[in-house]
Amino acid sequence: MQNALLLSFDNPNYIIRRAAQDVIYQGKPRGYQELIEEIETITIKDIENVVDTYLTPNNFRRIIMLPK
Repeated sequence: MQNALLLSFDNPNYIIRRAAQDVIYQGKPRGYQELIEEIETITIKDIENVVDTYLTPNNFRRIIMLPK
């Protein structure tokens, strides 16, 4: 994950977009090290909570498309 993040910092478009999003949602842009530290604080319990919250049958929809 860190390597993909590092590669994305070589892309000026990503840097500008990320900085704008950080300013909007966090109030200030974050650097590479801050993002890595945030990623490293994620626990398996955090992931389980996201799965339990969003991957429930109520959040799935089925669409059937048939020819006319």
